[in-house]
Amino acid sequence: EFLRRGYPGARVSSVAQVCGVTEALVYKHFDSKEELFEAAVMEPLHELLAQRIEEIKAMPVDPNAEAQLETVRHFMRTLLATLLESIDAIGMILFGEREHATSFYRKHVRPLIDAAVEASEATMETWPHRDYDLRVAMNATFGMAFWAALDGTLGRSIRNRDTVADQLADILFNGIRAR
Repeated sequence: EFLRRGYPGARVSSVAQVCGVTEALVYKHFDSKEELFEAAVMEPLHELLAQRIEEIKAMPVDPNAEAQLETVRHFMRTLLATLLESIDAIGMILFGEREHATSFYRKHVRPLIDAAVEASEATMETWPHRDYDLRVAMNATFGMAFWAALDGTLGRSIRNRDTVADQLADILFNGIRAR
């Protein structure tokens, strides 16, 4: 219901009906529509991305950086797939009322980016790379995935999301300059 109607358009009564329960039962477990949205949409997103962040933290020493590239590809695949599944709801919030969007971003999006930065910082010395601002790179990672998911949903459909995710990871990891 959240993905179909977006956060503002979804009604708790409709969610209850889709789930085959009463609205009272939903409110027995959740105090508000926002709490229900967090449990239904945001918690699974956090769990998926937390797994990928743990993989980043566990990256081995790799003088050729192949493990890092594969980890970035895997992270980007998970991020893109997750965003494609929830882009309507997330987009409705981020492009909706500014105060709610700001709160949502600070509570849900920024902590994921910060956790990815922190995990990456712990492995920076284990592989060769040029100097760059890790925060800018991580913002670019999330930004590329978000806009690819948005375009894949509202613009052109994505035929093979793993291929798109791998291309985004390659752009992030290697740049677009000819070698």
